[in-house]
Amino acid sequence: MTIQINSTNVAQNEWIWDFLESQRLLGKSIWHQGEKFTYNGTDYTFQQIVFARQRKDPKRGYAYEMLSSEQLGRGAYGAIYRVACTISLGKNGHFQAQNKHRVAKYQSHRDALYEFQSARFTDHLHVKVPNQGLMVMREIPGQTLHRFLLSTYLTRAEKLELTKALLNAFKEQVVDRNLIHNDLHQGNILVHVDNQGPRKQFIINVVDYGLANFNPTLYLNKPYTDIANFLSLTIQQLWSSESDWPTPIAQLLNSNSSSLTDYITFFNEAVASPNPQTQKPLESMLAYLKELEKTHQELASRLKSDLLEAVEHSSSNDVDLLKEAIQHCKESLVKAGIKLDTFPYPIFTNNPQKQQLFNEIYAYFQLLENKGKALMATSHKREGEQLCALVHQLRERTFNAHYLPPEKQKVS
Repeated sequence: MTIQINSTNVAQNEWIWDFLESQRLLGKSIWHQGEKFTYNGTDYTFQQIVFARQRKDPKRGYAYEMLSSEQLGRGAYGAIYRVACTISLGKNGHFQAQNKHRVAKYQSHRDALYEFQSARFTDHLHVKVPNQGLMVMREIPGQTLHRFLLSTYLTRAEKLELTKALLNAFKEQVVDRNLIHNDLHQGNILVHVDNQGPRKQFIINVVDYGLANFNPTLYLNKPYTDIANFLSLTIQQLWSSESDWPTPIAQLLNSNSSSLTDYITFFNEAVASPNPQTQKPLESMLAYLKELEKTHQELASRLKSDLLEAVEHSSSNDVDLLKEAIQHCKESLVKAGIKLDTFPYPIFTNNPQKQQLFNEIYAYFQLLENKGKALMATSHKREGEQLCALVHQLRERTFNAHYLPPEKQKVS
């Protein structure tokens, strides 16, 4: 009678450790599914592949991985299997067979060695030295970016946060490791959503370094064409359904930059409004506060923080907090004795049609102001100044008509 050994009963057979170690010392380091052996006069067979792999600390020798039959994925160069259990001696020297949440990539030994030479420089994969084409690494939670984008609705703010998480992952897992990945696509990016905090956190992991190259001379400002191309396509996919993008994103794509530094810089400046209609008034206010920072840094910083908090807690159909933040900002400026001659008087409303109408009105005001500024550079300076003053007055009157009750609608 042949006794079957698998991941459900291996922990009850401590003798297996001595057997595997003795066989490894004789040169046998992998046992295939169904392979028979005899120990102390009894016949056994492994129901699952078992193979030796060197431990992280060479002084602790080897451990043995027992593969599950569950295939998690397959690519051009190999397949990924879940590791059912890891057979080893613990730090106390006791036999153990535990699920360590690992996977093994099964490919040709040559390809495994090539991938290991690059993947070993990463911190997130925890790759082990391959054995006959079997390379063990950490099991990473999540789904491919491709599946995630097909199945998940994202708000504008979440689209921005997801892109920032992608940028951070590329920096930490590729660029900072002096690697060129050479095979970036949405199937090689895993996304895990952490819902534990007040807002979603996107945990991104870059996988499959089978075509990657290590180059110690790489640095952050160097053009990374593969990353830039991937980001450009993904950003356009994310924002294609939006009628109004944050300006830094549009500027970045128009620049055709291949520098990851540029991507990080532009996205750090980008703020997504709760809905497309409120993007322009939000950016006009942010631009004003950025200019105010030059003369009143502390006040501008505080007002910007209040504004961003209002953005975070607003939704696509409720921007009342933004309205309050703008009114509070105006009151704070008056209290500080700051003239409102450049204040943009942005308007936010929960009615999309009204918001669009106000945007069109303000776009016309901007057109008039641009003409006034152009006149100021000519012999018609006075007329230009008068036109700019009129535009400022029109903005203020429109703002007051929207925000203030009739009895308080006075122009200062």
